[in-house]
Amino acid sequence: MAGERRFVVQRHRATRLHYDFRLEIDGVLVSWAVPKGPTLDPKVRRAAFHVEDHPMDYIDFEGVIPAGGYGGGDVIVWDAGTWEPYKDPDPGAAVAAGELHARLHGEKLRGTFVLVKTKQGKDDWLLLHKRDEHAVDGWDPEEHPRSVLSGRTSEEVLADPDRLWDPHTGARPLKASRDELEALDRAGDGDTWHVYGRDLSINHPDKVVRKQAPATRRELLRYATVMTPTVLPYMRAVTTDPAALVEAADWRVPVTNMAVIDLGGGNPWADQVVLAQLYRTAFEHLRIRAGIKVGPAIELWVPATGDPTGWIRSLARSMAAVMPELTHHGAPAGPTVLAPYSPIAAPGAPVSTPIGWDELDDPDLSPDNFTVLTVPERRDARGDLFAVVLEPPRDLPALDQV
Repeated sequence: MAGERRFVVQRHRATRLHYDFRLEIDGVLVSWAVPKGPTLDPKVRRAAFHVEDHPMDYIDFEGVIPAGGYGGGDVIVWDAGTWEPYKDPDPGAAVAAGELHARLHGEKLRGTFVLVKTKQGKDDWLLLHKRDEHAVDGWDPEEHPRSVLSGRTSEEVLADPDRLWDPHTGARPLKASRDELEALDRAGDGDTWHVYGRDLSINHPDKVVRKQAPATRRELLRYATVMTPTVLPYMRAVTTDPAALVEAADWRVPVTNMAVIDLGGGNPWADQVVLAQLYRTAFEHLRIRAGIKVGPAIELWVPATGDPTGWIRSLARSMAAVMPELTHHGAPAGPTVLAPYSPIAAPGAPVSTPIGWDELDDPDLSPDNFTVLTVPERRDARGDLFAVVLEPPRDLPALDQV
């Protein structure tokens, strides 16, 4: 059938980065995975792999697909618009014949594209752009990284996803509604509370569970509920169920693809701060992007490939040469650590809280400043200061520059 149809291109970071090129045909999204992404450059032929059709309600999905399942990773709506078949008025028949011409009217992609099946395999195709008025030599999709739906990058969506793709029910929200939070405020002992698609039992909601600056069970549940969208990307190795995070007493993650440096080791708080400032200088020299959070101790997180244990210990020896008066200069963290924003089982309802590196220079910096009652507002004001650790892990640099 002739006429305009919808299309979407989603930038999808799963096992490997690729772009999902999806055209509405006969009520479904006929889809190709394009590893290097579509281009307006008519001299370039992109490899494209025909994958399974997707339902139409996937066309505006932007968020996270749970790890462990097919396509687990983050997704943004990189481009969207309408398209119309060119040459063959029956696009379904054109796909079956192995050659589809399509005129795209998107925000980034415009003009005539051609998908051609190759002889290498039944799913192997090529995607190219015809030389027309919309062609642009040298056009690179990676130079246009933002979503046309939200204006965010892949990293920003991963750090604060709005939706989770459930293979059984489709997309579901990753932020609790106002009604759900108001229902929590009204819930009494033994009531059932519905949040993130599940029913949870409420037991003794007004019992104080953190002494001094007391927090009740209700306040801890509210904290977990509003922070879950931010925490979930860090917990993918443990769970992708937001309701499970609300139920959990604390959030711990295994140390994988990460160099986690613990600056505690008996150091008083003031010495940890000075040591963290020294590490900050070292990271600047090494051009390392790292996250820092405070809780029972100061921790530094660096996305890293391989086993970083030896590298951490070598770096700590360099710190010891500069500050020999300290007894502890940083060490690899244990096999599991508190996730960012995890409540800590201690008086005052503290939270393991990411900070900005500039905050190390604040003389009033203290782990006691960050509690379940204050961190959500801080997150809303400053964003997720730990999102850098969600970047792909990289080889750690040699330490001869320190």
